[in-house]
Amino acid sequence: GIPTYEFNDSSIDMNDVNLDFSFLIDNLLEKKDNADRIGVIEKYFIDRIRKNSEVNFPFVKYITKMINESKGIVSVDLITEKSGFSERHFRRIFKEYTGLSPKKYIEILKFNNAINLFNDEKLDLTDISYKSGYYDQAQFIRSFKNHSGLTPGDFRKKYADCHL
Repeated sequence: GIPTYEFNDSSIDMNDVNLDFSFLIDNLLEKKDNADRIGVIEKYFIDRIRKNSEVNFPFVKYITKMINESKGIVSVDLITEKSGFSERHFRRIFKEYTGLSPKKYIEILKFNNAINLFNDEKLDLTDISYKSGYYDQAQFIRSFKNHSGLTPGDFRKKYADCHL
């Protein structure tokens, strides 16, 4: 088959893929808001990654579990060391089975963690930044804008009444 990473940053018609998306589409149609829809899509693809890694390469399951449990607050160097592979080999295998580089996978988890922290109204943006594993406010803003199209401040204003 085609490696997962070949589909990064591209749009394809779901009908062109040899997968049954009817279950996913039915679940999406049942949801009333975007937060629930995002959860459905996220779960669907995470389950596919887990299934693929369980069948083909158990260490990917171990590494993704470690990254997920840390909410992305882990270094690529540490997970490479835990894998027992050379850095180059580890990155290649990880990308082959998840479709993402380890760095990108960690970035997405950090971003997701930050989104969840927005629900705690007591936390200011600096607190959210550090609790999400960003080294400084500038890195947080850059990464957040890259993933959402909004700065953290604009995101908070726009979605102040939503619980994500």
